[in-house]
Amino acid sequence: MMVRDTIRKSLYAGLGVAVVTCEEIRKTVDRFVEAGKMSAEDSEALINELSTKGEKQQKEFQQWLTDIARTTFDRMEIADKQKVDELSAKVKNLEERITLLEDLRHKEEKSH
Repeated sequence: MMVRDTIRKSLYAGLGVAVVTCEEIRKTVDRFVEAGKMSAEDSEALINELSTKGEKQQKEFQQWLTDIARTTFDRMEIADKQKVDELSAKVKNLEERITLLEDLRHKEEKSH
């Protein structure tokens, strides 16, 4: 339950960044330009600034969420993909060795 709550809170925090899209920002700023409250040059500068900040916040949020997930998985002692791949390679190697040993034993039985 605690993991689910942490993830839910993380997603809700990230939604603040995701909700205000570049298109919505542009529409709002365009209204200011149309009303004469802002110049076209200032509006472009503002849009670029807000876009840059939004992208930065999104990257920070994604890193934060990744860190939380990694910490949670570490606490739960869940194997990551690398560990699973390593174990799969070991199992495959052992299967091949067993097959070779069985073949050798079978050949020895035939020769006796």
